[in-house]
Amino acid sequence: MNYAVNRQGIVDNILKGTGLLAINPLPPVVWGYTDDLQRYDYDPEKAKQLLAEAGYPDGFSCVFWVPESGSGMQQPVVMGTAMQADLKAVGIDCKIETFEWGTYLDKVIVPPEDAEYDLMEMSWIGDNGDPDNHLYILLSGEQWPPHGYNMGFYKNDEVDALLREARTTLDRAKRTELYIKAQKLIAEDPPWIMVDHETQIVVMDKKIKNFKLHPTGPFRFEKVWIEE
Repeated sequence: MNYAVNRQGIVDNILKGTGLLAINPLPPVVWGYTDDLQRYDYDPEKAKQLLAEAGYPDGFSCVFWVPESGSGMQQPVVMGTAMQADLKAVGIDCKIETFEWGTYLDKVIVPPEDAEYDLMEMSWIGDNGDPDNHLYILLSGEQWPPHGYNMGFYKNDEVDALLREARTTLDRAKRTELYIKAQKLIAEDPPWIMVDHETQIVVMDKKIKNFKLHPTGPFRFEKVWIEE
């Protein structure tokens, strides 16, 4: 499915460059990031080949949940429709169902036995600039809802061990080494179709001075003034 979706096309034609193509669940602005890992370039013929090898030569049907809007979501319905078309082209027939954001969160942040979706769209905004805030919370087998936000129900014992060690280690160089190993393993065993990392864009009056975007998302105004 990663080979089936033209993610660069979504970034270029739908997001108009307001996102950076993602090859990794960790954004490149977060320390510990690596791009030295397995990639999934757009290759629908390879997607069809792998589907056939997996026992689905004629594809399969699925339900794809998409929010109408929401925190961190960019153009979820348009993006979801583009992905639906790309998956359809390799034989995967996804029925899109849309939900209001609050309802959506109640329906997707659930234990696996209560999950009613096959695919779902989600975004994540890191809180503190630490790799743990992305990799452990979203991809540790210990973080399946209701304990965390691993809504893809990913479970890899080797990744879990690396993430546990990294979050209890103080040395940043050692932590970086552990996170790089975890990223490489996740890339070989991807639970998501990773589309993009959003670029922060702010429209600002020229009278506002010294405002700087913060990499974790919040707006900080303690050193900002307005020049009349």
